Amino acid sequence: MAYYFNRYPHHDIAICRCNANSLKDSCFNEVIEALDDFGTDYTSSTIPPVIKDANHRITFHGIGGSDVSRTRSFKPTNKLSLIVVEETQQLANQQQLDQALSSFVRHLDTTIPYHKMLLGNNPPTKQHWWWQYVESSRGLPNRLVLETNYTCLGKFLPAPVVEEIEWLKQANPPLYRHMYLGEPLFDKQALAVYNYTDECLLDAIPAGRRINRISIGVDVAIQRDKTAAVILVEDNLGYLYFLPPLIHNPATDGVISSQQQAILIKNYVDTTLANLLTQHYFAGGQPTFIVDCAATDMILALRQLGCNAIAFTNKKTAETFECFNNMLGSNRLYLISGKTTANLIDEIETVSFINGKLNDAEPNDIIDAARYVLYYNYHAAPQTIFKREVSKNHE
Repeated sequence: MAYYFNRYPHHDIAICRCNANSLKDSCFNEVIEALDDFGTDYTSSTIPPVIKDANHRITFHGIGGSDVSRTRSFKPTNKLSLIVVEETQQLANQQQLDQALSSFVRHLDTTIPYHKMLLGNNPPTKQHWWWQYVESSRGLPNRLVLETNYTCLGKFLPAPVVEEIEWLKQANPPLYRHMYLGEPLFDKQALAVYNYTDECLLDAIPAGRRINRISIGVDVAIQRDKTAAVILVEDNLGYLYFLPPLIHNPATDGVISSQQQAILIKNYVDTTLANLLTQHYFAGGQPTFIVDCAATDMILALRQLGCNAIAFTNKKTAETFECFNNMLGSNRLYLISGKTTANLIDEIETVSFINGKLNDAEPNDIIDAARYVLYYNYHAAPQTIFKREVSKNHE
């Protein structure tokens, strides 16, 4: 990008990513660092993010969710020499990519040498739309698929980064091959949740939102597992929020009966909601508990406490995780920060499939409770792309 800025002093550059906020903390700073290395004269501002000199500029654009509508009025100062899309896999689907790029491509100057549109990053799975897009592009006219990895950078990588890479190579070979060699994770092993980013974590449900629906997912301990319950809240704009979960570990907290676990879960729900509803209006209605159908004692115990408990019977595990990914990818689903939220994030970032089956070697109790309640309520929801909420990392 810095090279193009210097080579074509009368052409603009457009840099895109799914979420506009994330550009300020990633690509923007990286381009500035590269321009400094070139000794380039420029000025910059962060609101809106732009890098420019007297003749041309580099602009930054969100093209996912509601941001895509803003690209329709895009008009550069000059023709474009370069269009870059970072972290392409974060877009919900190819349609979203095509819709956004149509606004930029018409400004690309095809009369200059080496005009380009660069789309980058690692496909998370071979089932993901981005992998299929890349594979279908091989051999097509005016398309070039380049496969690069960290070894191409050689001496330019700082020693601490190399040390971190080598550590991951030993600690988690599949993740190392994905992150640093660019391989999809999934001929044999695949991350179950691939659309989670730090932008999905919020400090709290935004002020002024009303609560439309409350549901609770429950996964019950069997032998070495943990019992987990997680509250899912829908606000009046259709956004969804997982509140910090309840976790009961029989190994450390003691073995208790189904009736005692049901009381523990109900108390967690009552206490959490009492606090939540002091800040947000709720029209009322009884929360629904979605419980693993194998836990018949828990379902009965919750019903005896007056709870509306329903057995979750869907055994299509991959389908339930796809619903989870769709909600994250459409900017609709968020996690609310709390003491136990880190446990849910840990499971989100590690739970995986091996040869098409859920890897039981990785903890999955909380994510199971979460996918039960999410799928039960929203698997048939239309795939509307929501405007990204402001995360605590980008305020």
